[in-house]
Amino acid sequence: SVGTLVPRAMADSIEQSLARVEAAEGNLDEYVARSLEMDPDTVRDLFSAEQVDALALAIRNAEEGKGFIIGDQTGVGKGRVVAAMIRYALVHDKIPIFVTEKPNLYSDMIRDLDDIGMTNELGLDTAKPKILITNSDEKIPYTLLRTVNGEITENNLILKAPRTGAAMEGVLKKMQQDESLGDYKVIFTTYSQMQTVKGKMTERMRFISQFGAGNYMIFDESHNAGGAGQAPEKARSSEQREAEGAVLQTGRAAFVRNLVRNAFGTFFSSATYAKRPDVMDLYSSTDMKLAVDRISDLADAIKQGGIPMQQAVAKMLTQVGQYIRRERTFAGVSYDTQETKVDKTTAENMATSMRDILEFSRMKEVVVKGIQKELDKEGAKAGEAGEKTKVQSANFGAIMHNLIDQ
Repeated sequence: SVGTLVPRAMADSIEQSLARVEAAEGNLDEYVARSLEMDPDTVRDLFSAEQVDALALAIRNAEEGKGFIIGDQTGVGKGRVVAAMIRYALVHDKIPIFVTEKPNLYSDMIRDLDDIGMTNELGLDTAKPKILITNSDEKIPYTLLRTVNGEITENNLILKAPRTGAAMEGVLKKMQQDESLGDYKVIFTTYSQMQTVKGKMTERMRFISQFGAGNYMIFDESHNAGGAGQAPEKARSSEQREAEGAVLQTGRAAFVRNLVRNAFGTFFSSATYAKRPDVMDLYSSTDMKLAVDRISDLADAIKQGGIPMQQAVAKMLTQVGQYIRRERTFAGVSYDTQETKVDKTTAENMATSMRDILEFSRMKEVVVKGIQKELDKEGAKAGEAGEKTKVQSANFGAIMHNLIDQ
């Protein structure tokens, strides 16, 4: 154990869900070891007790074709669990597709893969690792640490796409035609790669869609996958857009949700997975979908229910073993607080002045909006071509924030 705490409302549910897996599969260490094709002692060496628990639940759900959410606080070790699920997918002849927020996070995942012994299989210590990134213009540096003659040495390497620019589209198209990744075994991509361009699917989107179907999707920082409220194009009819090859359900949000629906299994990693209600329907591969008649209604249900509804959903997910959260304990941590002397009169005068400024700022915004409306009306009456007159004002709120921050 790495010294963690479990939210009180989830403690019993998590314990019961782990007990059910153990009753069905036997010792959790051995179950995870079998699923990852590792020796039990190796599993105990590589993973903490918390990580083994998360893996047992994630693997169980993957076997049932369901999704799993790990919501551990930063520092507990979500990355190594993700790396293990990449291994799980490979062991079971599935292509793992790792989606994260920014390309620089690829190096963190490579480090975790190296730590669990995937270097040889994925060629992580070579000039051509077997990880295909869709970001054609990115070059991601990463470092592998090795002990040579008792000293730690650094092996600095680069992860990059096989081609750049338009040539990369040709590579992706050929892989789709061949229905093969060639020498590559894992796909790394980012959410920005899943955005339509002028309402149309890109080649990389078609590539991810084809290889995502029936394989294992891993969504890192899943709360950033995009909300459901992205509006379709309004300028053209759906028939016209369809004839032009446009995506009728536009945007990243719709595309990611299709990936979830078509995948063999899904894994979501986020300490704040429920941060935005409009993202909740992303987790349709979990039993969360049973809470409403239509998964599209889930966002509104969560929004209306507020924090109590989010807590209820989290508890229900832990009861069926599809969510787990642990937090670091600060027991034994000492705080050396230092007293800062402040002149009370000066502080009171400052607070009074800032309140007056804030009140003025709010009144000013109302006046500015009124002036802008009048100018817009005048512009509409004139009907002449030219630049639109716009009223601008200083943002006193931002200045106040900087002052308080000091």
